[in-house]
Amino acid sequence: MASLHSLRCTRTLSSLLRSSASGLRSVSTKSPFAAVSQSHLAASIRPYSSIEGGRLPLHRLRALLVARKNLGVKGKNATGTSGKEGSGSNLGDKLTTAAQLILVATTTLGILAVCFPEQTSQILKDYKDRLTSQRHQGILEFLQSSRRYIGNSDDQKLTLHPAEAEDIKNTLLTAPICRYGILRGPSGCGKSRLLRNLAENQQYVAYLSLGLTAGGVHNLVEEMAEEVGYDFDDWTQRVIQSYFFTGQASVGPIDRLAMLLDELEEAAWSLKFDPKNTEKHRLALFIDDLDSIQVQDPLCQKALSLLFSAAHKWAREDTMTIIFGCSDQFYENAIVKHVDSYFRESAKIVNVGPLDPKNAHEFLRSRIPAITPHESVLVQTAVGRRLSSLTRISEEVSKNHKTIESAIATELNAAYQNLLVVLNDTQNNLTVKESAALLKYLDSLVSSTNKIVLKSDDDALKLARELNVLKFIQPLVTQSVLNSDGAFTSESYALAYLKFRGTYSRRNEIFQLWK
Repeated sequence: MASLHSLRCTRTLSSLLRSSASGLRSVSTKSPFAAVSQSHLAASIRPYSSIEGGRLPLHRLRALLVARKNLGVKGKNATGTSGKEGSGSNLGDKLTTAAQLILVATTTLGILAVCFPEQTSQILKDYKDRLTSQRHQGILEFLQSSRRYIGNSDDQKLTLHPAEAEDIKNTLLTAPICRYGILRGPSGCGKSRLLRNLAENQQYVAYLSLGLTAGGVHNLVEEMAEEVGYDFDDWTQRVIQSYFFTGQASVGPIDRLAMLLDELEEAAWSLKFDPKNTEKHRLALFIDDLDSIQVQDPLCQKALSLLFSAAHKWAREDTMTIIFGCSDQFYENAIVKHVDSYFRESAKIVNVGPLDPKNAHEFLRSRIPAITPHESVLVQTAVGRRLSSLTRISEEVSKNHKTIESAIATELNAAYQNLLVVLNDTQNNLTVKESAALLKYLDSLVSSTNKIVLKSDDDALKLARELNVLKFIQPLVTQSVLNSDGAFTSESYALAYLKFRGTYSRRNEIFQLWK
């Protein structure tokens, strides 16, 4: 019965081939794309009785698959076909042969995978592990490489916040790591400088300043990938990993950020358990200028939460550490609002404020070697001890060749002009009663004595609530005249306000410099 069934199937195939040949004869030979060499096709078909053993030979099957076209061009060669047509047929034969080889190879691999599933799975797993190891090793080598933008230049080696720096080294940058860090403080106090000093001494480090990005999640991911040496532009890596990560060939920016953080975590694990890592080095990621993140964007809110959840997880697992840098205002209005309190539990918050008098003097001496102690005190009294203010004064003296007194006068005049603009714009939107309450609040922040006294931040905020002027001081906070706690951001603004009110002592040495 089996041989009878085989005989019937073979005869049916032979009849189908004859029907196909007769159908092709009826096709018009006027169309060069529809006309098929009938002689070639007919020659490839033989009756069942003429096929040896009832099987189709391989070259006959190939002749069926390769249908040469008779284009009917002039100038046929000895074989009856033109040279151009012959070359085209040869190319078609080669392409078909290549396709057949690919089909045979794919089929063979499929059969092997079905017949030997465990061996095939192990081969694929070994291949994946080898690619993963190479990728992680590339990340570690890049993080270990020297990059000039990490660390400070030779004239900025001075550690201006020694107590904070020592505390961070002992608790956040020494294994075992149990916490991650948040450096917060007013703008211009030296947070970025401190972060760079800390990053410079790490073996495996990445430093990302978000102030240099455009603020979106896409740019954040691209900058971070470039900083850690991860190549999103590798086509095979992007397509294959994106597919296995989300089941599709393209992913969104949040998925890309999660993928990048996963790669960093795996690289950190490989470093932690590397037998050669006898000194227990850990990966360190410094992310500065979080204020540049556009927290109004829902995607940016998700990205911020994802970064802090990763930092919390890595700190608990002692794999790597992240240290963030942000202003007090961003911490209160963005991190507290959009980051779950559970993720903030393991954070070590380091408050970075103005320099102490000794470090401020050392910084001025590093920039202005000829400055005297009296001039140093004069500068600190006039503009305060914020690093940004001291830097502006030193640049005016060293680069623009001004005297200390003229540089102070330039700084005070700039603060005074800005204060006038902000106060005028604010008072134009207030009633007389509201304006009086605002001025009363600002009067309480300073003293008219020769020594300028700023109220503490807690007292300032408490007084603002008592006078019901919290919403009135927001324009001054936005323009950096006041900080988020309601106090003046610098002594220069406090002095500018005293001049605005006319309550300063004209015998004061600082005001004698005012023009």
